[in-house]
Amino acid sequence: MQFKLTDLHGPILGHLVGDITASYPEMYEALGRPNGRSDGHKVTTEWRLRGDDGSGFYVYDYKQTNLYHPAYPSLQEFRTSRLPYEWHIGGKSDPSELVSWLNEHLKAVRMPGVC
Repeated sequence: MQFKLTDLHGPILGHLVGDITASYPEMYEALGRPNGRSDGHKVTTEWRLRGDDGSGFYVYDYKQTNLYHPAYPSLQEFRTSRLPYEWHIGGKSDPSELVSWLNEHLKAVRMPGVC
């Protein structure tokens, strides 16, 4: 299955269904500019994706910057860090195909020319 960023406005209803580990720069290179919403507090970065079967998912950070807690890194520090982070995946269906798709894209970012 293939996924693409969606211009869907409003919430993609659902709940936490999975996670994936990557740094922000890796995610940015694999997916492009975040296209979701920030609540300016708990979530600062979100990608909204739609599968070719119509399934909708959002990949987002959660409580990772000083917008949530002053001891945490600034948004700029979070977005430039090469340290891996466990991104949350929200939706209403099994994220296994999305996780596989994302891992393939992340593999291409981490090992260019090998894939």
